[in-house]
Amino acid sequence: MKKLFLFLGIISLTTLNFISCNSDDVSDRSSITPDALPSAAKTFVSGYFSNAAIKSATQSTVPNIHNSMYKAFLSNGFEIDFDKNGNWTEIESENDQAISESFLSEEIPEIYNYVKSNYPSNRIVAIEKEHYGYSVELNNDIDLIFNQNQEFAGIDPDDNDNETIISYTALPQNAQEFVSSAFVNAQYVVVKKEVEHGITTYKAYLSTGYKVEFNASGSWTEVEGKANSAIPSTIIPYPIQTYVSNNHAGYNISSIEKEIYGYKIEVVKGSIDIDLKFDSEGSFMGVDD
Repeated sequence: MKKLFLFLGIISLTTLNFISCNSDDVSDRSSITPDALPSAAKTFVSGYFSNAAIKSATQSTVPNIHNSMYKAFLSNGFEIDFDKNGNWTEIESENDQAISESFLSEEIPEIYNYVKSNYPSNRIVAIEKEHYGYSVELNNDIDLIFNQNQEFAGIDPDDNDNETIISYTALPQNAQEFVSSAFVNAQYVVVKKEVEHGITTYKAYLSTGYKVEFNASGSWTEVEGKANSAIPSTIIPYPIQTYVSNNHAGYNISSIEKEIYGYKIEVVKGSIDIDLKFDSEGSFMGVDD
């Protein structure tokens, strides 16, 4: 597992170096005819977007952070990026159009099935290949993260310019030790560093679907599970565990967050979720409305 972490760390560092040397600046692009696109890209469009024509296309001199070099603009409002060999790297739509089900079911079937099962009322409107796997945007502006095996890794609610992807080795040492202790079988999918108003925070998305947030010194501030799953009991102060067991039997503690007054937790059972407040000693304070 340590070797895998090291491998992921190397990939992340390589990506950061790549970002520093390459951009998606439109000034780097030049117009080309649709026929000048790689043959694989043209085949991709005709196969999955047969109802649309390629209106225009561009080519970059260097790949961007997603390894894209070509962009095709389709008559139905979709934009598709391709690498130098014509393999798709990014797909996005105008006006929140749904990406074709034939593409989703054939190219990313596990992701497609996950979204159908967990977000039946929503549709996938954009997808990007990332070094860690895939980033998927739904029409409700939720961004979902998946690893390279198309396994769900978490929700990214803070997709903003203040965040940068970093290697897990760039986390404070105590943050790394917390993850390895509390999430023994987990792997890092992606780690982000955010600096806003001079305050640094870290977010680690794990292969088991958990998201852990840390402050600048590496102390955890929030742990959140996926799909209402229970977070590790070792994280939860014993008095809080006892209270939940006695007063909310059958509920899972799906998240815990450190607050000024102590802790806020979310307990879930089916479609029911309740936010509870506890002081720093773990004594119940009330329901957080």
